[in-house]
Amino acid sequence: VPAEERRTWGAVRESASEAVDALKQGVENGSSDAGMASFEDIIESRVMLPVDQARDDVRSRMKTEQDRVATTVGSSRAFLALILLGVALGASVMSVLFTNRLMKGLRQLRASTRSLAQGEYHERFEYEGNDEIAEVAPVSSGSGASGDQNP
Repeated sequence: VPAEERRTWGAVRESASEAVDALKQGVENGSSDAGMASFEDIIESRVMLPVDQARDDVRSRMKTEQDRVATTVGSSRAFLALILLGVALGASVMSVLFTNRLMKGLRQLRASTRSLAQGEYHERFEYEGNDEIAEVAPVSSGSGASGDQNP
């Protein structure tokens, strides 16, 4: 608890003690009305007013802290959204590059297969790689396990 708040609450306790003493003194003197009026004045001016001010101060601090947290959370959400957007964009670019690489081999294989189907046996399909397209490339280019197959 900050020193200022300790002083405020210490003053409130002291004022409450004074108010109780004033009430006791009024009762002891037989003037309970005067003691009660003095008690009420002390309670109102020295206890309730500082308590109300402290309550308002705490509410103000809470509102400021809530606003700060809301701003921080909003900034964090925007940052997270930006990161997710970057990841999605990167994944899309990688997907397009991978698909284009795969499709290039498939297009070459299709062209070679069409050439073979049209009787162009001299056409060769050249493909370098370690994937499934590289496995079928020798078959589609007219050279199978038994060598060239020219009719």
